[in-house]
Amino acid sequence: TGVQTCALPIYELQSNMFEVFPNPAINILNIHSGKQITSYQVYDTSLKMVLSNDCRKNDVVLDVSRMSQGSYFLTCTIDGMQYVQKFQVNY
Repeated sequence: TGVQTCALPIYELQSNMFEVFPNPAINILNIHSGKQITSYQVYDTSLKMVLSNDCRKNDVVLDVSRMSQGSYFLTCTIDGMQYVQKFQVNY
């Protein structure tokens, strides 16, 4: 059906390698890291990937306005390692 799910390869939950704000998010979610984020993925609570992108930036702005309300997991790849933080989308 084209739905992609996976087990999150969690290296560090609630990582301090990057920050997300505002949390909860309404229309946008900002991601900031002191090191370059090479890619990111967003998963819903059933671990279905809903967003994915290669970026190679320290600061990323995600448009979450089309995402359903609820909790999500954001994985960021930094220095070849994946780090995870949970965030909320509210309207």
